[in-house]
Amino acid sequence: MLPPIRSCTEADAPGSWRNCSSGRIPSGSGPQLCKGHNSSSSDSTDSGYGDMPAAFCGRSTGRYEKMTRQDYEDFEKLVGKHFDKKFGFAPPLQDWRLPEPSEMFVAERWKDARLQTLKDELNSVKSKLDSYNLNDWHKHTRAMNKAGEIQWRLRKELEPEFLTQAWCKFYENARSFILVPPTVVNTGCLSSVHLCEAPGAFITSLNHFLKLHNPGIEWKWLATTLNPYYEGNPLSCMINDDRFILQTLSNWNFGLDYTGNLMDLNNMLHLVQEAAKIGDVLLVTADGSIDCQEDPGEQESLVASLHYCETVSALHILAQGGSFLLKMFTMYEHETVCLMFLLCCAFNRVHVFKPATSKEGNSEVYVVCLEYRGRDVIEPWLEVLRKHFGPELPDKAVFPQASIPQDFLDQLYKCASLFKDLQTDVIETNIQMYERGRIHSQDYKIKRLRYLIANHFMETYEIVKLPESDEVVGKSKLKKTMTLNMDPRAEEGSFADRRKKSTLKPLELLTVLNEELDSMRVVWPFGDEDVKHLEFPTCVKGFKIQIGQPVKTVHSSKFCLGRLLRIRNQVREIARRDFQFSPSTENDISCKNTVASERLDLESELSQQLRKAYPKNKLIILNYKEKLWTSMEGGNEEAERNAFWDIMDAIDNMWRDENLLLQGYPMLTQFNVGIVYMLCHLFDEVGFVKPVKQDFAVLFVGFRKWNPQMRKFLGEVDDTIEKLHNEGGNRTVLSLFPINMLCERYSSESKTGEETREEAHGMQNGDRYSDRPEDHDNIFYKCVTEVNHLCVKEQVSDIIINILKKHGYSNV
Repeated sequence: MLPPIRSCTEADAPGSWRNCSSGRIPSGSGPQLCKGHNSSSSDSTDSGYGDMPAAFCGRSTGRYEKMTRQDYEDFEKLVGKHFDKKFGFAPPLQDWRLPEPSEMFVAERWKDARLQTLKDELNSVKSKLDSYNLNDWHKHTRAMNKAGEIQWRLRKELEPEFLTQAWCKFYENARSFILVPPTVVNTGCLSSVHLCEAPGAFITSLNHFLKLHNPGIEWKWLATTLNPYYEGNPLSCMINDDRFILQTLSNWNFGLDYTGNLMDLNNMLHLVQEAAKIGDVLLVTADGSIDCQEDPGEQESLVASLHYCETVSALHILAQGGSFLLKMFTMYEHETVCLMFLLCCAFNRVHVFKPATSKEGNSEVYVVCLEYRGRDVIEPWLEVLRKHFGPELPDKAVFPQASIPQDFLDQLYKCASLFKDLQTDVIETNIQMYERGRIHSQDYKIKRLRYLIANHFMETYEIVKLPESDEVVGKSKLKKTMTLNMDPRAEEGSFADRRKKSTLKPLELLTVLNEELDSMRVVWPFGDEDVKHLEFPTCVKGFKIQIGQPVKTVHSSKFCLGRLLRIRNQVREIARRDFQFSPSTENDISCKNTVASERLDLESELSQQLRKAYPKNKLIILNYKEKLWTSMEGGNEEAERNAFWDIMDAIDNMWRDENLLLQGYPMLTQFNVGIVYMLCHLFDEVGFVKPVKQDFAVLFVGFRKWNPQMRKFLGEVDDTIEKLHNEGGNRTVLSLFPINMLCERYSSESKTGEETREEAHGMQNGDRYSDRPEDHDNIFYKCVTEVNHLCVKEQVSDIIINILKKHGYSNV
């Protein structure tokens, strides 16, 4: 709480300020905030602000006005209110009791009239935003965000590792409640599990908290999330920043099937087993959500199954006395009511908290559950919960409405009303300010309030800078880690505009996608080099066979821009569904074993040119120009398996110094890229050929003598693939190397300024990208991705133009 206004003394004369850097209220009766920018007051922290105290200044100058004592009191109340958005459940003396397990999932779905009224009131206010342009609206709400200065202050003064809004929200939770149980201090160790954790800011925030407030604690952690490296996961369902994950892979568990899907029972039970290996888990966090932009009024129902699975997982993982932090939204439907009642019965204390750094205009809250009563206590109920674990909740309610105590429902209604009122008040205020066209006279007050709130955050939560040696990965290393799919998610137009776009006719939608495709600048990065030559050592280390659920359709790839791949998949779906359009071999997809083409040695203009370039040695050609690309919408597992056998047969029959041309081989999956990476180490030289429209290839020159270690490993891969294929199960080999081996890519920050300038100069003049042997992995990743970009864009453009021209569009 801000200190009260003090009486005026000689030291505190009007216009004089004390402790302004800490955000304290100035003394004196009705002091002026500004005497002019030319003041030479020694208490001013920034001469650009004149006599105005830093406590009331934002990061930019502006128009300032006099403030009254009432203004100061109002600021004090607003700051206090912003940090006090909490509700605590208070069970009766005899405690709440769960219904008998036999009563679970037998009653019909039900609705609480009072809670439904709150839902209608909230949706009525939110519906006023439907016609607003999202970019404009979000720009406005960012300016209105009272906590908008906090991240800037943290980044400027403390530079926390992997700072995000989630980082701030976790830290608030950890400092506002006893989230880390006191027993951790006694035992000297903490084990934590983090569900739906991508990109990982909860983990770095917890580390910061522990290093400052529980130094010396031995900390072990495990995390899970939808696997950003499993190509069957759509990008729309994942966080597209995997820098932290890439650097901490050994701490991440993606389940038995490698998808990272927590809503699969086998994956959940596997996670429970793995969590037990790091000791008694005393903290579980769950920060998951689902994109609800297309139906924001039903956000709660859309995320209900995820919240159910997160909660049931936590109740299986936690040790007695542990804490559970769950992100939730509104609490109007029976699914959430039952879940909250379950938590109130499983933990001694349950609070609902909206951190100051959580955007006021959304429904996000955190359920803080403390002092778990233990799995043994609730095992009879867990047994039933496991039976209904999955992506879809059953038609029946978890508990009958009559079994929920009325005093619990009353408290839940009070809780839901509190956060609904907070949200609607903010939305209504933002709408009023938005309709005026600009913030106008309130601008200076908002800036001062933002700065006061940032000061209060820094002082109340006692955050200080952490040495980089105490960080999980280290901010320097994270800055140097590039991740290809961090292309921004554009929010174009209003909600109504997006709805309208979803109703466009196929030809209209193709023209829109064609414009989006044209706006993407994709070029060959190696200047005049038509073939980018690389050399690799004779053996590669780090083999690791990863088994998991087969990828039937390639929805994502760490080797292609997410936006480009999304357009590709969307265009090909429209082409097949609405125009019965297919490339020349698309109809072959349904035929088994057709990927093992009878004409793998098919000559093309490109292969003829390369054969002339290497006339001395035999050139073996494997041509997958159409077969593998068309399989990515279905049957990808079988296509990749047969192609692998083709390549192995070709390699087994090769002699020293013979050459291999791998033509049209799509490098979008870890498995295919791993095969190419392996081949790079079997030949004296590798050349990535500049694509000519859709014609591209990788040329392997000078077959080496087999390295025994590599032959043994490829034999293991072959045996594993055949074994899994013969078993007929839903498992296959997904990768041959850890993803961080295949994604050795660093930003320019990892190089000296001279190196970066030389690299840029070389690319501009067509020089070789790098001649340093240690860069071969880095350039390999660049070659793979740039070839993919050029080919995918050309494929998609070709389909769109063919369809549009066929239907009379002449301006394409």
